Amino acid sequence: MFVHPQFDPIAISLGPVAVRWYGLMYLVAFILFVLLGRLHARRRPELGWDAQQIDDLLFYGVLGVILGGRLGYVLFYKPLYYL
Repeated sequence: MFVHPQFDPIAISLGPVAVRWYGLMYLVAFILFVLLGRLHARRRPELGWDAQQIDDLLFYGVLGVILGGRLGYVLFYKPLYYL
């Protein structure tokens, strides 16, 4: 049998605003994407990537995470409520 640790999913709570651990991980992933993407673009200019294209890709990635997360929540957890 698997034993899962029981920890609070809320990392920081400031009044009515609660920041969860998965939100912090998304933030870390987006920051690392920009830093590593720009570093890679500078080291390999023959690939044709520049900072503007990496920022655009980040924007579309963030948009996809937000919309995909909401759509997944609706489809997997509350389909009857929204139908």
